[in-house]
Amino acid sequence: EECQADVDKAMPALNAALDALKNLKKSDITEVKNMKTPPDGVVTVSKALCWCFDVKPKKVTAPDGRTKLDDYWEPSKKSLWGDAKLQDKLLGYDKDNIPTETMAKLKPLEDDPEFDPEVIKKASVAACGICKWVRAMIVYDGVAKVVGPKKAALAKAESDLDAVQAILAEKKAELKAVQDNVAKLVADFEAAKKKKEEL
Repeated sequence: EECQADVDKAMPALNAALDALKNLKKSDITEVKNMKTPPDGVVTVSKALCWCFDVKPKKVTAPDGRTKLDDYWEPSKKSLWGDAKLQDKLLGYDKDNIPTETMAKLKPLEDDPEFDPEVIKKASVAACGICKWVRAMIVYDGVAKVVGPKKAALAKAESDLDAVQAILAEKKAELKAVQDNVAKLVADFEAAKKKKEEL
């Protein structure tokens, strides 16, 4: 019951995110792909997508001209926003096995006021839907990490109970055999005693 309560917390966010993804039109995704200079929110969503699908950033020269920065926009345009099966990839994402390193990158986005679907919606409907999806993955992963050990503990407890019940059934069968034997011996004794009295 406790596990189910935890799962029930995650499901509304997950279902809302999946609905948002299913309602995306190809034109919404193409609109993002065609942006020349996307707003920060779209870039952040693109970065999160890259983390989820292990798309490596491109190293670009920083504004200071001396250091290099990770640019996720160009790789996300090619590998993700340009992928005709992006929606299918998102809907089929293995949410039960999100790598710890990926979650470590995504988790801070949960508290980022700029990574809010309503803020991002102003720039792009597609990025808004994917923002909801990323947020749902963060919530789901948190719940899965709590529920997973509880489910494992429950399975072990049930397995232990089955083993103990099997031993109990075996012992009851042995006891019944002994009781039946004792009853037979008592009956034989009574019969012998009666026969002796008759003589």
